[in-house]
Amino acid sequence: MPREMITSYAILKKAAAIANHDGRRLDDSKYQLIVQVCDEILAGQHQDMFPLHVWMTGSGTQFNMNVNEVISNRCCQIAGTALAATSRCIPMTMSIWRSHPMTHFHRP
Repeated sequence: MPREMITSYAILKKAAAIANHDGRRLDDSKYQLIVQVCDEILAGQHQDMFPLHVWMTGSGTQFNMNVNEVISNRCCQIAGTALAATSRCIPMTMSIWRSHPMTHFHRP
């Protein structure tokens, strides 16, 4: 995936997390984790976690899901939670979806 796409999505996810935190729709701990990971991505870290080629993304849904998974998994690592632990990672992924839905409807 082109670096510019990865950077653009990190900016978008960070901005959405800030807006949803300001609107009290995202708690402090999730907000801090999402912003920290977005900052890591903006600093050039985790580039190897975006394996899709631009022509594989179609409408962008696969790439958006890839970004959500990278952010969610890294948040779990920072929080000291196993990647497969649904008690932390699934709610984190849902928080990321709320901050920027992967399609045109809002996730519950």
